[in-house]
Amino acid sequence: ESVGERASQHSINVSVISLLLGKTLGLDAARLDILGGGALLHDIGLIALPERLRWLDSQFSSAERRLYQEHVAHGVAIGTRMKLPPEELAIIAEHHELADGRGYPQQLAGEQIAPLARIVALVNLYDNLCNPGNPSQAVTPHEALALIFAQMRNQFDNKVLMPFIRMMGVYPP
Repeated sequence: ESVGERASQHSINVSVISLLLGKTLGLDAARLDILGGGALLHDIGLIALPERLRWLDSQFSSAERRLYQEHVAHGVAIGTRMKLPPEELAIIAEHHELADGRGYPQQLAGEQIAPLARIVALVNLYDNLCNPGNPSQAVTPHEALALIFAQMRNQFDNKVLMPFIRMMGVYPP
């Protein structure tokens, strides 16, 4: 709550949509519990950052961008102190990793990324496109899906991306 209403809304959005996608992918109840917990807490490390760095901004300097990216390590440290299960910690640690290896912080690629983290990475990007820090940069859900499919398809696992696009359809849940 200390990071504000928008952060809380983002975490809830990512959690709910990740759970819908997990259900679509046929995950069992135990995996859905882990997915929901990890998705809800994926950005918990933001509480360790100065307020002005809590939302990625295209105007950030390279030093500010590096500081922002440290929210992942802060999140893992917080999650470890909370004694979260390893799979939830993996979601927090890998929610910015991309299938093409251009994500952060570890530049993991493809199968190196935990399966549940692949779900959260996609949904996190989708929600950030629809609900960015600067509302004037928001795109519609349909535009976000089209942008992800047309320009970012290689950044996500096809086994997650295609069911996500089918699930969201023209009118997202």
